[in-house]
Amino acid sequence: MALIISYVFIFLGALFLLLAGVGMIRMPTFFMRMQATSKASTLGVILVLIGINISQPSLELAIKSLLISGIIVVTTPIATHAMALAAAKRNYDD
Repeated sequence: MALIISYVFIFLGALFLLLAGVGMIRMPTFFMRMQATSKASTLGVILVLIGINISQPSLELAIKSLLISGIIVVTTPIATHAMALAAAKRNYDD
């Protein structure tokens, strides 16, 4: 049962990562592309890490996954904000 749940999490994470890639292609402006990729890729990576932790339960893997998730949750909004601020200062429009 745990293996099925882990596959569901990994599939959902991969789906969100795919949607982030589609958002990069389909969104018309820089700011919309940036929003679509930052939100979907963060959630996608976290879901994949949860799925891996469910399928391979170990304390070492759980600690590493928590650290990776924390780094992604902290750095993605900061990087997105920095790119948006730089684009706004340069009046960048697609």
